[in-house]
Amino acid sequence: MQQKNNVVVRGHVFTWHSQTPNWFFKENFSKDPAAPNASKEVMLQRLENYIKSVFETVQKEYLDVEFYAWDIVNEAINPDTPNGMCLPAEVAGITKDDGNNENEGKSM
Repeated sequence: MQQKNNVVVRGHVFTWHSQTPNWFFKENFSKDPAAPNASKEVMLQRLENYIKSVFETVQKEYLDVEFYAWDIVNEAINPDTPNGMCLPAEVAGITKDDGNNENEGKSM
């Protein structure tokens, strides 16, 4: 239907502070709030695996849909909080990109 009507689609969204469960950021995907956060390396690998999995599924299931863009992170910044981050995006700060472009090309 989207091709028949010349409609292109923008994908939205891979990670979102209010939609990503806290266990995604914990060691061993623990649901225990006191569990330690996963390491930077683990989080980057999780994000990469998750994003690749979604893209593979979309390519298989929606062959006739043309995506022109895809939002990776939504509403991670909140200037009204002390550290400027939304929760659990604060936990996603594990990747610690402090402006040095260390994580350039990665989603978070």
